[in-house]
Amino acid sequence: MSAEVRSVRDFGHLQEAAEAVNQRIAAVRSGAADKIKASAGLILTRKTEGGETEVLMGRLNKLNRPNPKDEAGVHNSYGLFSGGVELKDSESEIPAVFTATAREVEEESLGALSQEKVLDLLSLSTTKLIKNAGWKHFTAASFHTTISSEESEKIVRTFNSIIGNHQQHEITSLVWVSLKQVLEAQAGKDERYNGLKSQLEAARGKPFSADELRDNKKLGKIYN
Repeated sequence: MSAEVRSVRDFGHLQEAAEAVNQRIAAVRSGAADKIKASAGLILTRKTEGGETEVLMGRLNKLNRPNPKDEAGVHNSYGLFSGGVELKDSESEIPAVFTATAREVEEESLGALSQEKVLDLLSLSTTKLIKNAGWKHFTAASFHTTISSEESEKIVRTFNSIIGNHQQHEITSLVWVSLKQVLEAQAGKDERYNGLKSQLEAARGKPFSADELRDNKKLGKIYN
């Protein structure tokens, strides 16, 4: 892709994310924070011939790694493309949140989705910003866009042709999952989480603070 084509990319519709992450980076550079409390990711969906929505997800590998670590207990579960924003992401002319998204997606997909392709997707006017609750303590910017069936099959096919040579990669497989199934699983998780939270708070005689909720391992296991 030529520099001329790249120069016409417009991320104005996602400006809120760019500004929020830039503030996190500025806090680190000024010494007000010791790390960038921000992450960025991409959610890809497609429509099946029957009109059902599916989302691209990757099976997480936390244990077959050079430094195995799975405190959250999510090994072999499925997740989305995402990762932390780094200072080096701010060295580009492109806002850091988009650079971070493109970098993370290319790394996690083993190049099945190149950085240039991700930036093209982000620049589409139809791409939406999805914010995690609040952004008060942590800025997690996820961008959602829908791709064609042809593109969706190519991504999985390319990844699967490469992954055999990367046995310790952070993602072991890519699959298209029914969004309906994801929502049903989420609803079940929310029910279990809220039920246990109520039990624990009743036993202790008072509600948990936000910090206590984050530190509670029993609740954390369900949440993760």
